[in-house]
Amino acid sequence: MFVKEIVPRTAIALTARWLYGENYVALRMQHWIAKASDSKTVSYHWWLRGREQRIDMSVRDELSELTEGSEAEFITEHYWGYARARGSRTIEYRVEHPRWRVSVATSARLECDTAQL
Repeated sequence: MFVKEIVPRTAIALTARWLYGENYVALRMQHWIAKASDSKTVSYHWWLRGREQRIDMSVRDELSELTEGSEAEFITEHYWGYARARGSRTIEYRVEHPRWRVSVATSARLECDTAQL
C-alpha cells in the first residue's frame, strides 16, 4: 500500500490523478546516491509545507536474485495495482516489470511528518 505517491512535476501528478485516479502529489524533491567501496547510501528529500522530509538507506553494493518465499520477494513481486476511481469504485490494473534484484540494507532512516503527508 502506498500512503502517498510523491513526484517532482505537477503535470505528472495531475495526469495520474485525472487518468488513473491515483493519489499523486507534486512536491519539490531531490535525491542522490553516494558510493563507497562496498556500499551505497541513497537519499530522497522532499519539502512539505516548508519543512524538509527525508528517507535515507545504506545498502551493500552487491545485488542478488530474489529468494523464493522471502520477504523481499513478497514485497517486490506484485503484478496487480488497485486504486479508488470516481464514484468510490475500485479499479484494478496489471503492472509489468522484470524480476528485481535486491541488496541487503545496513541502515535506514525516515524523517517525515506522515500525518501531514
